[in-house]
Amino acid sequence: MASIDNNFEFFAVVNLRYRKYYYSQKNLEQYFIPKKSILITEEYLERRQRGVGYKKTATNYLFKRVN
Repeated sequence: MASIDNNFEFFAVVNLRYRKYYYSQKNLEQYFIPKKSILITEEYLERRQRGVGYKKTATNYLFKRVN
């Protein structure tokens, strides 16, 4: 929900590889691209009651509140 909320800014990802966590701010535009061609809205996510499959994923996503 934070990825579509204008009150939050996506600023980094954290990935787990070989039992270590790696923080990155590179290529963030590649995240949150759905595998299927759908319009993701708050209503769609609430109705579906589960997440959406994305082409590129991370272990964790970091957002900061901007409003």
